[in-house]
Amino acid sequence: MKSQSNKSIIILCGGMSKRMGQDKGSLQIQETPMIIHVLEAITPQINEVIIVLNDRDRIAKYKSIIDSYLKKLDKKFNFKLIFVEDEIKNKGPISGIMTGLKNISSEYGLILPCDSPFISNEYINNMFKILNEIKSIYTDVDGIVPFHFKKKLENKEKNGKNKENDNENDNEKNNENEIDLPKSGFYKEGVMKNFIIENTEPLHSIYKKNTYKTIELLLEQNEMKVKSLIKSMNSYFILIDEDKVISTNEKLNYNISGSNFKNINYKKDIDEIN
Repeated sequence: MKSQSNKSIIILCGGMSKRMGQDKGSLQIQETPMIIHVLEAITPQINEVIIVLNDRDRIAKYKSIIDSYLKKLDKKFNFKLIFVEDEIKNKGPISGIMTGLKNISSEYGLILPCDSPFISNEYINNMFKILNEIKSIYTDVDGIVPFHFKKKLENKEKNGKNKENDNENDNEKNNENEIDLPKSGFYKEGVMKNFIIENTEPLHSIYKKNTYKTIELLLEQNEMKVKSLIKSMNSYFILIDEDKVISTNEKLNYNISGSNFKNINYKKDIDEIN
């Protein structure tokens, strides 16, 4: 039975990383496995954490890593920890999302990858706060999806001209090149929604439990892109710019650092941190 008040997190641990050449979640970052970094960021407000792995051997491995860590520090996590085997193998993170959503007891689940060791408890709390604010306004919300983009700024200095002429020319150029940049909100099908989706963080997003049914349909068509799922959803997109959520709704203007989205993909990334 789904609970309206429960908060669930799904951690995707998948299989072997092609770029890293080995299992990532068990790799040490500053003498601590990456999976532990993610778990330590989870706040007491979270009721359950689903860890999705691709086979029983890796489930046993991760249980051992986590048990050893807790025993060493003589502590316990405040949330229920559940290990599940990926229902469909070799389909990428989208099948892990589907498996995780099927196993949560709450209405929504926040997806986190095991290779993002800089996830913060502030990010987790703020994502659920945003979800609650949006749900209080809109009844049909399939997910909360962050997106961000880098603006290319042109150097418009003109040598040999006075300041007044510079301003006039700059204004004319700005008007000619003016583009409506996307903001936080819901978007219907179209160019703007497609642009936003291409700049989303789908593995740091919140999904409604019943979207697993959409994933099943996508996998039947051999569609494995998580962004294809987002395209089919009624998602509320939140713009992250300069480490803040940019929204016309003041209640949604939370701080979210871009470091939350940093992935560890190569051995050199680990060397730089350690």
